[in-house]
Amino acid sequence: MKITLFLIQAIVQFAFCNPYTWAEIDNIQHGQQDLFSSSPAHIFNDGTSGDRNKNFVIVFATAFSAAPQVAVGINKIKCQQNSLFNIDIQVVSTRIDSFTLQVRVKSSQQCDFLSINYISVPTTETRIAILYFFFQITDQSVSDQLGPNRLFALPLVLTANAINIPILSGFQIVINDSTQIQLSLGLSQDNTKFIVSTGDNNQVKYISGFQITIWNTNNTDYGIQVFQSLAGSSIASVYTTPVLNIGSQNIIPFFSYNSFNFDRSYPLYLQQGLVQVQNNQYIFTYGPNSPSLMYQYSLVYFNAKYKQCSPLSKYLFNEEYCLTQCPQSYYPNDLQNTCLQCHPSCLTCSNSDKINSCTSCSINKNLDNGRCICQAGYYQNLNDPSYNCNKCSYLCQECHSNSDTCTKCSLSRFLDGTVCKCQNGYWDSKSSAFCPKCFRNCKTCNGGLSNNCLSCNSGYYLYSDGSCTCDYGYYDDPVQNTCQKCHSSCGQCNGPLDINCTQCPSNRILQFNKCVCANGLVEQMLNGVLSCIVNQSSSCLPNCKLCSYQQIGNLDNPSLQVVPQCLQCQNNLVLVNGQCQCTDGTYLVDNQICFPCEKTCKTCYKGGVYGCLSCFDYYKIQNDHSCRNSVQESSQSNSKNLAVYISLLAVLVTIVVVSSFVYFHKKFEQRKTKYKNELSQVNQDKITVKQHQKDRKRLNLQSNIENEQQQINIHNYIFDEIDDEYNPAAEDQLEQHSQQVFNNADQQQEAEPDEIKQDSEEKEKNQIEDLENRSSEKVKSDGENEVVIDLNKEN
Repeated sequence: MKITLFLIQAIVQFAFCNPYTWAEIDNIQHGQQDLFSSSPAHIFNDGTSGDRNKNFVIVFATAFSAAPQVAVGINKIKCQQNSLFNIDIQVVSTRIDSFTLQVRVKSSQQCDFLSINYISVPTTETRIAILYFFFQITDQSVSDQLGPNRLFALPLVLTANAINIPILSGFQIVINDSTQIQLSLGLSQDNTKFIVSTGDNNQVKYISGFQITIWNTNNTDYGIQVFQSLAGSSIASVYTTPVLNIGSQNIIPFFSYNSFNFDRSYPLYLQQGLVQVQNNQYIFTYGPNSPSLMYQYSLVYFNAKYKQCSPLSKYLFNEEYCLTQCPQSYYPNDLQNTCLQCHPSCLTCSNSDKINSCTSCSINKNLDNGRCICQAGYYQNLNDPSYNCNKCSYLCQECHSNSDTCTKCSLSRFLDGTVCKCQNGYWDSKSSAFCPKCFRNCKTCNGGLSNNCLSCNSGYYLYSDGSCTCDYGYYDDPVQNTCQKCHSSCGQCNGPLDINCTQCPSNRILQFNKCVCANGLVEQMLNGVLSCIVNQSSSCLPNCKLCSYQQIGNLDNPSLQVVPQCLQCQNNLVLVNGQCQCTDGTYLVDNQICFPCEKTCKTCYKGGVYGCLSCFDYYKIQNDHSCRNSVQESSQSNSKNLAVYISLLAVLVTIVVVSSFVYFHKKFEQRKTKYKNELSQVNQDKITVKQHQKDRKRLNLQSNIENEQQQINIHNYIFDEIDDEYNPAAEDQLEQHSQQVFNNADQQQEAEPDEIKQDSEEKEKNQIEDLENRSSEKVKSDGENEVVIDLNKEN
């Protein structure tokens, strides 16, 4: 409803508002003052050396109600220079009726005359601000000059939505082998930095001046008129401004030279002539004068005015509209007849822009003694210029400055500094103000599971897996939610009885969930505890596997004792100085058994992460007797990655080895089969040769038998002839002939087997040599020695 009424009011006002007119800003004074001239001779032209300064008092045309803001610029100057060119103008004091200037020069600097322009602004005028600056430039060397195109940004804080005007009032330049002296003070294009530039071999030591800030968005229409800088060259110029809303008072603008570039053989000689006003225009002369050889210079000037409304609609709003009353979030300023904005936290206010002047507030805010404060559950961002109220985090019931800076917490949480944390036994779900309950034996946790514990209830020990476990000799009682002591005979158990044992001390053994004394030990009540002690007839000590005995005293001494000495310990105990002790990484429980330490402990005195005495490498012992490693997670991750890489490498190596084995085994079997086949062929050839020999012998034998049969037939024939006709002479002749036939047959028979035998042996030898050559050539060509064939051995 309020917004609707405001819109209707604004439409009516803007529809019937009166136009504004231009008027001068009250009691802003511009002035020009000649400080000194060459006639008569002045102390700055007396040729003396050393630092020199002089004060000048400038009287205002009209006194102010309070000391005003003052800025000073160089209007006219004529100074000689040498290796050091220096002048500095400062406002050293300001009063309601005047201000004091101090002009300083160094060394034998000579100045013939100096004239300044000044502007004085009342402190009540909030649209103009003046700030003096002095900066030493220390990071510029002679060998690295700024140069005409090298810029140096002064560290001033400039307002982006305002007009920032640089005014040069002092400088010191070291001149090094240069024919020109150059210096410029200007504004960057983005309106955020004052820029200093100088010429080659001109080393700027310091620069001083004034920063004039005018809150204006468009230079002409917003209530203040600002005229930009003018550039000049080697001669003086006459300048006529565009048509302006100068007004009836014809206030002279503020002038100041901000840059120069001249020949060092001549003096610096710049001036600005008288200003004439014609037809809402300024006409004036500016630039160098003789003797001077000027290459470049610039002059900045500006004037300030404001817009004025008629008496019927006297309030100027947004520098555009004249209203009868100010809109919502604005209040009327009757001194300036403008609508000024309320404090950003207010919806409406009463004649002030202060934070405690609110009369109503926007949504999510409550009015409290003139202040609009955020409702419960909302906060004011101190860096937010709009003072909006933002909702607090789900953790906070109330907060301040930001959503997570809590001042009050919801149920199940408590305030720890500025953070709402869950109560012990509860954990933060990161999505709700409600804290779910931890697992029953966790004191603090980050989840509801048994391995989400961060700390444990009394009697429990925190292990590295995030679980809370009872110490050795105790069991977890879910009803009482505490660790209860086991029966004295048990090492570990799941209940209070002696039949609830799950693990026994070193001097007992587990039988049917009950721990009974080990061999050589007997059960006896000691100090109210049922213990296993060494039997008097036993030959060893507790925790000792092998003992020896030593006599102390002598037979005549009634205190003669036989003392056992341990030679070897039981279980994982080690022998140190005759005693059985636990090894590193374990701790002694009930003086009977060594129980493992938490895995991060190298040595410990009890179980859990808070029982460590020393740590492994890359771990550090903490004050709470825990071992911590700041790079544990990354190390674990690297270890896992390394394990994966090693596993993959092992698989690849295994595949290569198996493939190689299969390949070479297959090649070996192929060669082995090949050699067997060749050997079988050689043997077959040998058999064939032998068979040929046998066949040859058989043929020879048959031939011999046929020859003998032929001889027998011849004999029979002869005998038959003899029987038919006996003739002694013929008989002798026949006998001689028969003997000759037999002799020839015998010779032929003897010669023929020798020839056959010789021929057969040569053929057999040739065949064997041929087989041997072929086998040896085959072996050489394959280059392998898996199979060796000995043909001679086969023979």
